[in-house]
Amino acid sequence: VLLKLHRVRDKTEASAMVSADGEEVEFQHSVLLEGPVESWLGDVEKNMRHTLKEVLKACKVALRKQTSKRDKWVKDWPGQMLITSSQIQWTADCTKALKSMKERGDKKG
Repeated sequence: VLLKLHRVRDKTEASAMVSADGEEVEFQHSVLLEGPVESWLGDVEKNMRHTLKEVLKACKVALRKQTSKRDKWVKDWPGQMLITSSQIQWTADCTKALKSMKERGDKKG
């Protein structure tokens, strides 16, 4: 993962993370890269985690809303979020189907 950097008033900020494939995810809040590296690098990591968590939530909501327009959904979101959202939704759908089958089976017997 690379950081997208820019300078603001002689200070450097990280504003996004960029994958090896070139996919870019903007941080919700830029991180000031100032002071001891251990400090700002920890801030970058926290911001990455927070941003990915929020992007994943939004991606999952978009998946549920755009079930008939999946090609648009695929183009609108970063690949890692697409894969993770799809796997979460697939697991939820399978769990729901298995519970439904079990309930119907229990009522018959």
